[in-house]
Amino acid sequence: MFISRKSIKDFILPFLLFGFIAFIYISRLSTTVQIGDTGELATAAFKLFVPHPPGYPLWVWLNAAFVRIIEYSSIFWRVSFFNVCTSLGALYFVWRFLKPAKALACGVVLTLAFSRIFWRYSELPDVFILNAFFASCLLYLYFSEDLRINKKFWIPLVFSLGLTNHHTLIFLSPIVIDVLLENKKYRDGVLGTVLGILIFLSLYASLMLLDTRSLHSWGNISSIENLFAHVLRQDYGTFQLVGSKESGSALTNWLYLGTQTLIVFYSFITVAILATVRLGFKKVKSKKLVLVLISLTLYGLVFFALSNTPLIGFRYEIMDRFIILFHIMLCFALGYILKEFYGSKPKNLLKRFIEIALVVSALLSLNFYSQLNNFKQNTIVEDYATNLLREAPVNPTVIFTSSDTRFFALRYVQQVIGLRPDVLVVGRNSLFFPWFVSKVQEYTSLKIDAEKAAISKALDFQEDILLPNLDKFSFITTLRLPIAESYHQVILPVGRLLMKGKGLSFYDGSTEFMSLRSDPSIIVSAQDHYDVYREIWTEYSFHQFGQAQKAFSSGNVQLAKNKLESLLQNTPWSFPAALDICKIRNFNQTQPVENCDDVVNEIKKTYFEYY
Repeated sequence: MFISRKSIKDFILPFLLFGFIAFIYISRLSTTVQIGDTGELATAAFKLFVPHPPGYPLWVWLNAAFVRIIEYSSIFWRVSFFNVCTSLGALYFVWRFLKPAKALACGVVLTLAFSRIFWRYSELPDVFILNAFFASCLLYLYFSEDLRINKKFWIPLVFSLGLTNHHTLIFLSPIVIDVLLENKKYRDGVLGTVLGILIFLSLYASLMLLDTRSLHSWGNISSIENLFAHVLRQDYGTFQLVGSKESGSALTNWLYLGTQTLIVFYSFITVAILATVRLGFKKVKSKKLVLVLISLTLYGLVFFALSNTPLIGFRYEIMDRFIILFHIMLCFALGYILKEFYGSKPKNLLKRFIEIALVVSALLSLNFYSQLNNFKQNTIVEDYATNLLREAPVNPTVIFTSSDTRFFALRYVQQVIGLRPDVLVVGRNSLFFPWFVSKVQEYTSLKIDAEKAAISKALDFQEDILLPNLDKFSFITTLRLPIAESYHQVILPVGRLLMKGKGLSFYDGSTEFMSLRSDPSIIVSAQDHYDVYREIWTEYSFHQFGQAQKAFSSGNVQLAKNKLESLLQNTPWSFPAALDICKIRNFNQTQPVENCDDVVNEIKKTYFEYY
């Protein structure tokens, strides 16, 4: 049997296309834990813990199997590699959808692949790319004209399976309902739906097979009632994005969604609009396109209006991940329009213009975001967690931290790498969940007023956590605390050690234990925008700044200046250090050498303010 030249040509183009994308993605994967929920999810896959609501059972089981089958590199790299595989799967369905127009398909796939957010979360292991995979699969099946595909069976089945990964897939329910209501093959629709429901229920029930009693598992899934509450996200609020009393602006969220969409899909949107005008709206319009646009609009309007989080600081990272589903739906909607336009047999010159516009914009994105989405050498988060744990004394110690990135990175280093698993890591917001307080009290002797935590949701770290427990525990925290008479505070190379005694001192021992495999030079995001990596790196500056102030107060002005200049070299956004250097330069001068307010304002104008 001979393989035809046409078959070879049909194979070579997608092979080169997806090989190129895979190379770009894989060459930038990190072996160390990164930001957001990635630490929690990687740890859950490795240790079979329950992640935050709704639990993501499909993601956990798939990655749990993958990290055990593939023994190459670190656990984090393995779950990242699996993420790349699902990302390529999502892109493949886009390719299959547009395949008859191969050059157009290449342009659209490259545009999506190198868009900032899709690319970023193709490399950072989270549930959102697997969600994109299911959305892409559903939309491909829905638009497919292949009569061999039994849509009534497969679409409800894939839809139900996808919901065991992420609930936002529910916004594609209009296309599922449309398929089920078609006047044929009702039996197949019932079979696919029933089988899908059984899979949905079974996978969520399988959360009870995980290590639910562990302090590192979210919740206490010991009953069907608890499981039901976890699936419905009752810890957060079923229709809330975050579990807090925060409120975001729907208009701000919509503007951000629109801005992030236009930035990367400007050429795609432009050529689709031109194609619609050239072809005529009536010829483009179809029931399928309308229903996908309805799904797209519902998701954009409803979900982003209900997102109760103000867009400040790390909240941008939270919002970014939810934009991926919007972009997948948009790609299929715009792709359908261009596919219909190509079917009208336009001039080749016009088709080449569309294809070149898409490819050029994709390559511009590749160039622009290449370093931003390169995590291979970025060890800042894991180094930070490692250093905090290495600083912990041998006696019972609590690390009290304040963000998901820090909290989950510390747990990853403890449970996956195996460094100081005896240290109790407590996140500020986790204390307001009764199940967490109950587990802490079960596994440790830490005293927490559970009733006050559950009712007020406003525990004071010093009064409610620190002081009642100083007899048995030392504490490490990155919170900035005043000097107090009720406890002794040691400023460590990163963070503060709090223990019995009073006053303030600085750690002046060896820092050889510190792991600093990368530095801020690898952070290439806009300096005047918030960046979680810069925020974490900022924590290293307080020890050196305090030592400089101590040197200055003791009369060693030159030593103080040297330490501040060294600090500014590593943390150039430290305006407190710049202010003190300016004061030193003006020290004992009859006329100021420079205006210190101008120095500080220049730094604040250049960099996001982390202090």
